[in-house]
Amino acid sequence: MSKNHRAKAITLIKCLPMLAFVLATSGLSQARSENRNWIAGHVLMKECSEASALCKGYILGVVDAELALAETLGRKPFFCVPDEVTHANLQSIVIAHYEKNPRDGKNGAARAVLIAFTRAFPCG
Repeated sequence: MSKNHRAKAITLIKCLPMLAFVLATSGLSQARSENRNWIAGHVLMKECSEASALCKGYILGVVDAELALAETLGRKPFFCVPDEVTHANLQSIVIAHYEKNPRDGKNGAARAVLIAFTRAFPCG
């Protein structure tokens, strides 16, 4: 894992308590889908279509969490995002995934983000 990814993982871990507080107080608990995901896919799609801060934070959180889990568990990451990829690129990939797979709007958002990035950025 590169130093850049390691630094992102450490930042995520430090920010988790704040993120938990924001999610708990922002009314997002009402956006949970019936299968007990914190954010349903259709909610993330709407947020990403509006280029909201929630979309950016959620996507970066999924990326950072996956990298941290892969390192912690000693496994290869599900995806390898190149350093030159911007958040706008990531957001576009998520939106394109939902447009091609509208049924994923009924599932948890994290699942769709993981699938979209695994397809877009396979580790070689």
